[in-house]
Amino acid sequence: MEMVDASGYPFAMLASAKGMVEEHHPNFIGTYWGPASTPFCAEIVESSDAYLFAGPISNDIISLGNSLPLKKESSIVVLPDRVMIGNGPTIGCVSMKNFFEALTKRLKRNTTAFDNYQRIHVPDGLPIHPNPNEVSRVNVLFRHIPEHVVP
Repeated sequence: MEMVDASGYPFAMLASAKGMVEEHHPNFIGTYWGPASTPFCAEIVESSDAYLFAGPISNDIISLGNSLPLKKESSIVVLPDRVMIGNGPTIGCVSMKNFFEALTKRLKRNTTAFDNYQRIHVPDGLPIHPNPNEVSRVNVLFRHIPEHVVP
């Protein structure tokens, strides 16, 4: 979580991590599971330039039969005792804790992906007639379009 705080990146969990991450963290965007993802989560994950997986459990159920549109060459998988870099090397004898501590110190804060999520995310319970200051937000605009479409 220190890395998420330092980076400003949004984070999601795979279905197998339910209950293992802090779901009330401000940068948490939901559960990523392809088309069964939390609303707006898949759009952010699948449009990312790169992925950082922390301790994923990968099987056909989690990966929907390896049909998730994630770019393996743009991923880093951090396991408890090794780091796998895309289609490149696997580096052993690296603890997950040490990896994230070192990474946290080197990251430059970048909130672009999280800002994009906030721009498209429509929170539950959003009033039908929003605050006039919110009308310009794309997510609010799209929520109100059906009210003005004649059947």
